[in-house]
Amino acid sequence: ARIVRQANWMYELETFKKMAFSLPKEKQIAYHFGCLIGRSNIVRLLAAGHLYHNYRDKTFLTFHYKSQSDYHREHVGIENIMYYFGTQSKEFTESLRLLSAAPLLYEPANDYPIISPTNLVPCNWYPRFFVDVVCETFCQGNVFFVTEKFWRAVATKTPFIIYGPQFLLQRLKQLGFRTFDSWWDEGYDQDPYLCSHKEINKVLAELGQLNLQKLTAMYHDMKPVLDHNYQCMMDLQTKDFLNV
Repeated sequence: ARIVRQANWMYELETFKKMAFSLPKEKQIAYHFGCLIGRSNIVRLLAAGHLYHNYRDKTFLTFHYKSQSDYHREHVGIENIMYYFGTQSKEFTESLRLLSAAPLLYEPANDYPIISPTNLVPCNWYPRFFVDVVCETFCQGNVFFVTEKFWRAVATKTPFIIYGPQFLLQRLKQLGFRTFDSWWDEGYDQDPYLCSHKEINKVLAELGQLNLQKLTAMYHDMKPVLDHNYQCMMDLQTKDFLNV
């Protein structure tokens, strides 16, 4: 097989570098988790379904799925959850509960597909939650592809837990980013496709037991890492990705 390295898809990085200085970065934490999803797929449905079922009051959650929308009906993931986990699984049950409640919106979103990095998720939401549960676009196979979903967290100095392809965190570290293994287990990065959610759920359970005061104290401990990641983003050049 031939491996193709193409870095010009990182246009979203340049967009965030230009606007980063104006984004809010001071937190007033009211929620443990943020999970901001427009279009669904199996991974996003797994993540959002688990958060909705177990941490509804602790999660700032958007999930744009509308059963009347052709755009959304094409991107759900429930059939894949049935195939991989079965209809008796908690993954299936949690997903159905989320879909029955959808759409979950904090403000109207009427234009699809949404391609601007700012109009899908206003970055002024980020001060309200402690950690961003990022559901990346590409999660399957030997791929390294981060999108505005990741850059939003970095640009707003928000900790992140990422549903992504195997070894994504490892590759981010190769670019110079720091992650959060000093505060929680990031072993999920070693897990293959459709396995990492089990380890991520353990991390969510640990964080979900903490009160907002403890989360705020943890956030202040993380500030050097968050500041470092912000500067790392600002310094990145296209050529840096060719070495990953």
